[in-house]
Amino acid sequence: MSFTKENAHQFIPHQFIQIAEKIKKGISPNNDEEMLIAVIMSHHPEFDPIWPLGDMSTVPQEINGQVVNPFVHTALHLVIEKQIEKNDPAEVNEAMNLFLKKGIERHEALHQIGGIYANLYFSSFKKGEMFEEYTYLELLREMTKTD
Repeated sequence: MSFTKENAHQFIPHQFIQIAEKIKKGISPNNDEEMLIAVIMSHHPEFDPIWPLGDMSTVPQEINGQVVNPFVHTALHLVIEKQIEKNDPAEVNEAMNLFLKKGIERHEALHQIGGIYANLYFSSFKKGEMFEEYTYLELLREMTKTD
């Protein structure tokens, strides 16, 4: 799964907000995707006060001294997690496995892979172009090269 202009509508802020509300009320997610989003959210408790703000969760916020967009950050986590789950592209799993072998925590590895994805996505978006899948794969392959 890619976060592209064509499928951005699938990442609905209200879905994330509803999942956060369910978690707060102790209600279990309805399906595997909601469960995955809930797990991702559990890794970012610093976003918990932002979700109840509704649409403001889609606006960059200063959190712990850094400016971050909780919605976009969570959506990027979801994209990378689904790429890992589907092994598509396989280079994501290769990069993840290498990071884990190097002792990098899984969450930090997700951020590094997601950082590459996000930079390419937003660069392409600003230019009005399609996501540069080939460049993404090349950068992931570069990450997994060992000396």
